[in-house]
Amino acid sequence: MKKGIVFTVDVILAMIIATASIVAIMYYVSTPQLDTDKRLYLHGCDVLAVADLTGDLGDALGGDDTGLTALLESTDENVCINLEVFNSTGDEVLDKATCGAPTDYVQCKRSIVDDGDYYTGRARVWYR
Repeated sequence: MKKGIVFTVDVILAMIIATASIVAIMYYVSTPQLDTDKRLYLHGCDVLAVADLTGDLGDALGGDDTGLTALLESTDENVCINLEVFNSTGDEVLDKATCGAPTDYVQCKRSIVDDGDYYTGRARVWYR
């Protein structure tokens, strides 16, 4: 009788482990990954935010674009970024790019206030 109980507990324990393993595998397989467009959009928004918050964007609007150039060059080498800034009347006042012209891109926009002036920043992002 003792042999049957030990065998049954062993089988129950193996079934619990197997079920837990299957559930864990199904969870990781079914977890959605960020799609390419969402990843590029977030990358562009991050670049705009960092450029604005570090003051590199304001410096570039004032004529010193060394910080902004360094920021754009420090991003992922497989990602191209075209950063544009427009004034309140819609005229382009800044245009910096890391690659040539895009064919298919994702864009992120951000409102920027620098020295009391209102600007709109746009980052167009695409893979090489």
